[in-house]
Amino acid sequence: MATWKVRKFRRPNGECPVDDWLASSDVAPRDRTSVDSRVRVIEQIEKQLPHDWVVDYQGTSLQRLKLKAPGRKQIRFLCEKDEKKKTITLFNGMIKKSKSLPSGNISEAKKMQGEYRNGDGSVEDFG
Repeated sequence: MATWKVRKFRRPNGECPVDDWLASSDVAPRDRTSVDSRVRVIEQIEKQLPHDWVVDYQGTSLQRLKLKAPGRKQIRFLCEKDEKKKTITLFNGMIKKSKSLPSGNISEAKKMQGEYRNGDGSVEDFG
């Protein structure tokens, strides 16, 4: 039986916002370790993902992948989940600092989702 795959979106200009964010000073090494660990867990799941890991995001066509990091940090990725292909394509990531996600991150993720759906850019495995 096939397992889930987590992928990163790379824009037509070669930019990968997920890689850029993970390499930034916003992400501590232990936070990156938490992200890598959760992705490994997701990629071992053969059936449906736990219902609260990837959820629809507030009236958009995006989904939100929720992760917890050390020190009560909440990490979020805006993404697109494809149940048939068992893929999660990440568009961008952030550390949640308030009740809602920054509107700039949401609009940028929507733009990348449009590029992705139009066949612009590419995807690559997370790991």
